[in-house]
Amino acid sequence: MAQDMVDGTRDDSSSPGTQAAPTERGKAARKRRVLVSSFLGGLIEWYDFNLYGMASAIVFAALFFPEGDSSVALMGAFATFAVGYVARPLGGVIAGHLGDRIGRKRVLVVTLLVMGLATTVIGLLPTYASIGVWAPILLIIVRLVQGVSVGGEWGGALLMTVEHAPPNRRGLWSAASQLGPAGGVIMATLVFRLVSDLPQEQFLGWGWRLPFLFSLVLVGIAVWIRSGTDETPVFEKAQPVVREGRIPLMQVLTRDRRPLILVVMLTLSISLTGTIVLVYTLSYAIGSGYSSSTALSALLIASLVNPVTTLIGAAASDRFGRRPVYVTGMALMLATSFVLFPLVDSGSSSMLLVAFILGYGCLGLAVGAHGVMISELFPSNARYTGVSLGYQFTASVAGMGPLIASALMAWGGGNPVYITTFLAVIYVVSGAVAIFAVPETNRLDIARYAE
Repeated sequence: MAQDMVDGTRDDSSSPGTQAAPTERGKAARKRRVLVSSFLGGLIEWYDFNLYGMASAIVFAALFFPEGDSSVALMGAFATFAVGYVARPLGGVIAGHLGDRIGRKRVLVVTLLVMGLATTVIGLLPTYASIGVWAPILLIIVRLVQGVSVGGEWGGALLMTVEHAPPNRRGLWSAASQLGPAGGVIMATLVFRLVSDLPQEQFLGWGWRLPFLFSLVLVGIAVWIRSGTDETPVFEKAQPVVREGRIPLMQVLTRDRRPLILVVMLTLSISLTGTIVLVYTLSYAIGSGYSSSTALSALLIASLVNPVTTLIGAAASDRFGRRPVYVTGMALMLATSFVLFPLVDSGSSSMLLVAFILGYGCLGLAVGAHGVMISELFPSNARYTGVSLGYQFTASVAGMGPLIASALMAWGGGNPVYITTFLAVIYVVSGAVAIFAVPETNRLDIARYAE
């Protein structure tokens, strides 16, 4: 099974008299390195990015904003969280342009380094008590850098797997880059959960910084692995067109407007689910009386379900098509939206765990089909730009998810019914777009390019 995922063929390297066996083994090893590097890159980028989200829900309001109304401070912390999402389209445009012009690999090494350094800086920032208003200002600046970096990472890591994959394994291979973010959520939750067990004074004094500083170690390992990968064969084939063609962004905004709009519509539900379930619902649970350790433990356990359902969705999309799997995920997420907050409001730790499992499990199924589906909508000479711009523009909107949820909660007088309605509408719209507007793409030649 492992070898099947790598090259889609049986390994005959042990056959007597086969002179090319070492070469074939070497190719398989380099392909495995692509999978590992895409997974680790996504893991680290999203470890860093989601670590910030957890800290914004638990720590930053108290440490980086002036004392006073706690709800105003929390809104300020969520606003800095959203800033990172607003910056992501810029990262998508910059990295997309360079990735479509000079190659996927080189751009991805840079995005990883930038994210690791930005996260380490957050772990070293002085608080409001030390430098006053400069504390939230510096926090916002570093969060902007994080947003630019993650905006360039996701699309490139996805394309490294999809464009290296055998035609009948693109969905399964894409899961490596999709599992990276899931792994990042798991690792961030685990590490933050561990330091949250420190006495409150130590946790707020220095304990919360440790997960951010740990990022530098992870980045060093990932950069070493990623530097040894090959450029994608699809990009290499497109080189003559890339050199003579128009600017990738202009091509996406003129020739490829329809795929771009489809990516936005397909991604909106996934991105909003991530920010509302991960950040707002975590904060809502703690505000409802659950301890931070209980809520984080439930989130950690639920996060382990997400990679499993992502793999199932990715493999199923190769067999049954991208659209049926994505629509099934949307239908399950729609059903979950009606029980999410009632489960949290039950006051039961077990029901809180069920709420997070349902949210992350159903999301994973849709995610498994989503990444490969949107990458197959664009020609290869503008694919990095198209995927990154569409996905990251939507993510910038989704970054407002906790703020939107907070506003809807206030509008509902503390009743989450408006949040539920908002999510349900998003799922219906995304599912309808997939059914009626998106072509089935799992048999397309992804080496095609715009003439």
